[in-house]
Amino acid sequence: MSDTTPRNLTRKQLKQSRADLTTDDCHRLSHAICERAKSLKLIEAHQHIAFYMPFNNEVDPAALLHYGLEHHKRCYLPILDPEIPEQLVFASFAADDPLVDNRYGIKEPIYHADNIIAPEMLELVFVPLVGFDVQGNRLGMGAGYYDRTFAFVKQSDAPIPRLIGLAYESQKITAIEPMLWDVKLDGIITEADFYSFKGQP
Repeated sequence: MSDTTPRNLTRKQLKQSRADLTTDDCHRLSHAICERAKSLKLIEAHQHIAFYMPFNNEVDPAALLHYGLEHHKRCYLPILDPEIPEQLVFASFAADDPLVDNRYGIKEPIYHADNIIAPEMLELVFVPLVGFDVQGNRLGMGAGYYDRTFAFVKQSDAPIPRLIGLAYESQKITAIEPMLWDVKLDGIITEADFYSFKGQP
């Protein structure tokens, strides 16, 4: 896809806007977003929960991850799938587990076949994003990892996993024209609001 398509130009603008946030901005907004997420009792309502390690000023879900561990939830982090290109697998994570940089410089657990869970077994997944609209469309980094990994939800009416985006309110745009392969989110939490798209609190 050309870098000059409207979609990619929008992505570039949103990434630049996010990059312009100061470290203090990111900490303050991430704290507010995590507190809002806690107030929704999403973690209490689920057992197998996936988080992510932030990159390039993404919302930092560390407080939610620690909250999940404190509540004895099974917590997971994404790893680049070593067998299937451009897909993710999810590894169980405990507080003292080591992390390594993947090829994008994003922290991830060390891959062991016995600590991997199938995406279909996850109940709640917190998802990073570049932009979103109020119809639940997500604009990611452009590589399609989350869309490929969770493509199965488009062919299923199963209630899980719930895909919840974490975003700054400034990442909201009027509309994103979805591509055929895009997977919609069930909800998005910002510092200002919780946008629910499938009728669930």
